[in-house]
Amino acid sequence: MNLKIIPSEHGAAIQIDGSLLHYYRIYSANSLGQPEWTLAGMKLGEFAPFVWDAAQEDIPSTQFYRVEEIPRAISQDTDEDGMNDVYELLRSFLNPMDHTDAQRDDDMDQLSNLDECQNGTNPSLADTDEDGVPDGVEVLERKTNPNDPLSVNATLYIDPIIGSDALDGLSPVVTGNSGPKETLAAAFMTAYTRDEVSIATGEYRMDVLPVGDKSITLRPEGTVTIRP
Repeated sequence: MNLKIIPSEHGAAIQIDGSLLHYYRIYSANSLGQPEWTLAGMKLGEFAPFVWDAAQEDIPSTQFYRVEEIPRAISQDTDEDGMNDVYELLRSFLNPMDHTDAQRDDDMDQLSNLDECQNGTNPSLADTDEDGVPDGVEVLERKTNPNDPLSVNATLYIDPIIGSDALDGLSPVVTGNSGPKETLAAAFMTAYTRDEVSIATGEYRMDVLPVGDKSITLRPEGTVTIRP
């Protein structure tokens, strides 16, 4: 690794002749005798020499810098937020020096950025496998694979006798908050494309059904009567 101080619009900057196989932590100090150096910035290595400008990073003018070269293959977790440095540096909306971004949900799919990292999903895309079901629903509710569009979809249950639209619809029997829906409308609203809706024997009303552009399979379980 070769370093060079070069002129910049703000005074001076560090040119790093780095490597694509490494990333870099830049530390600053006001004097060589300072007992602790302050982490001023981090940057991925590039194919060509690249520049790190302290002024652009909102770091006060300082006289001394130290650069640490770290292999990408053994990436560390500088801010100890559960996401390794390289993972965060590859995503411009994450900061390997700020642990609070781990709990953000930037794509608003019910999974935090840390959850996305651990599940291998895209933290900037609400539906990683583009199967019509948000990542959070697959991981937290359906227990399906958010990275596989062909993973098994859910069966929604409707039962006018024991069901309630306050239940999740994912079980034919009531257990806690899980159990069948009571109405067609509630089940169809909960269902996603390629889901199957199991309709228990009974009489139902054909109210406004919010199916939209979903492709849903209906499976009557016995005699089902639907009235307007």
